[in-house]
Amino acid sequence: MERNRTVSVIVPSRREDSLQRCLVSLENQTYPADRFEVIVVSPEKFIIEKASKVTIKNIVDSRANQAEARNIGEKQAKGDILAFCDDDCVLPPNWIENGVKHFSDNSVATVGGPTVPPLKDVSFNELTTGLLMTSFLGTGSHRKAYSAASKAEPHVCRPVEIIGANMFVDRAKFREVGGFDRIVPQEEDRLNTEFVRKGHKIIYDPACSNVHYQRPYGSQFVRNIFWLMNGQGFLATGRLSPSSLYYLVPSLFVTGLIVGPFLFFIPYVSLVYFSALVLYFVSVFAESLRLSVKLETPRQQKLMVFLTFPFVLFVHHVVAGLGFMFGSLRQLSHRIRLKFMAKKETR
Repeated sequence: MERNRTVSVIVPSRREDSLQRCLVSLENQTYPADRFEVIVVSPEKFIIEKASKVTIKNIVDSRANQAEARNIGEKQAKGDILAFCDDDCVLPPNWIENGVKHFSDNSVATVGGPTVPPLKDVSFNELTTGLLMTSFLGTGSHRKAYSAASKAEPHVCRPVEIIGANMFVDRAKFREVGGFDRIVPQEEDRLNTEFVRKGHKIIYDPACSNVHYQRPYGSQFVRNIFWLMNGQGFLATGRLSPSSLYYLVPSLFVTGLIVGPFLFFIPYVSLVYFSALVLYFVSVFAESLRLSVKLETPRQQKLMVFLTFPFVLFVHHVVAGLGFMFGSLRQLSHRIRLKFMAKKETR
């Protein structure tokens, strides 16, 4: 029955080479080709190499960010279910079929699953990013979105467990909440939070997975982490919850690094601080060892991971903490401005 639902796959893209690989995987879907379309939103007209019955549209908008591109795609879509992925994703043949089947329940707004980074046959910097995404010390409980889950059965989940690179959404409910917020980073979290507030379900299904080639680790990736955590800081300040407390950890770590030197002059407190610092570095080296041992790569690459990953984790924690703090300050400033404007209007 659910194979009769119409689906619009929306792919924001700025990388034509990566896009071609994604489109090939969409052409090989087991879902009926006449029941889904592909909409590519790109800054310029791309050459779409295809030889299949799947309808592929290319919408050009040079100014749109990722959230805006997805909203633009939705406005041109014909399907009653929206499927979102990134241009560097490779979709298994049953990707659409696994996502669509859950919408037989009318209370379901979003369906998603893991978007797994490949850890073999990639560059060292891509491997580093992939390991960071799948490590508990890298992304905490959010790592579930980047690795195969321990639960084998689909289940209702929290907004943080679904990411825009692997996400199916009921189009009517999408419009009901106004689509993606184009201003706040991690727009999918904001969207799914709105769904939960309205009483809709968000389903995590491990079978609804895809392969997500990660950006190589470097300055651009570090900047992205800052802005993503900036978005989480902005959102969490307005919706205190257990997940909000988790995102506070990097900020507390950064605060500890700043005030730490002053604590050495306080008896007993300095001992606690020093012990916590030792425990932190033991943890990051232990995690580096664990990841390097489980890798199915040459011994030299394993050694490189063990030696460099502690530094990668340290930088990641500092940048994430600063980003969250910046986002929290933005939210606080936003609330003060709104209160000021409200008082001004009542005068």
